[in-house]
Amino acid sequence: MSIECKYQINKEEVDFIYRILITIKRVWYLYLPDVFLLIWILWPPFSMEKLKIFIIAILLLGFRDITIIKQSQYYMERLKIEGSKAFLQILNFSKTHKVAEHHVDALNIQLNKRFCCSYMDIYLDNKLLHRQYAVGSYNFQKLHYLAEKVKQYQNENGKTKEQSG
Repeated sequence: MSIECKYQINKEEVDFIYRILITIKRVWYLYLPDVFLLIWILWPPFSMEKLKIFIIAILLLGFRDITIIKQSQYYMERLKIEGSKAFLQILNFSKTHKVAEHHVDALNIQLNKRFCCSYMDIYLDNKLLHRQYAVGSYNFQKLHYLAEKVKQYQNENGKTKEQSG
């Protein structure tokens, strides 16, 4: 039984803005405060105190947007395992940043959750190669699926080596 491990994002997802919009669509509830804030500021009476609160709230909500942009900056475009080689292609915004080819046994993938952020760390010889956040089309389930596929492939590849050796 041969396990295939191949994943590549859609062509649309190469575009950085498209990835941001997919993320916003998936976590739409994080933007409810923005809607309420806009309704509140447009509701009469207008005052300088109301404007100050509005500006402070917009600045605080801006941290959420900066976080999403920062997490979407580097994005795994392709992960493919053929034989004993693993190919990894990383985007920086919308352009190819890094193309890596390594032995599959040198890869170590760990899933992590911090606060409400899920991410997958890909290590090469105990050195962080890439951190993929659950943004764009990646969610925790897809990251978990990819990590399990790679581990399953590594386990099967190790058994095949033991049988032939």
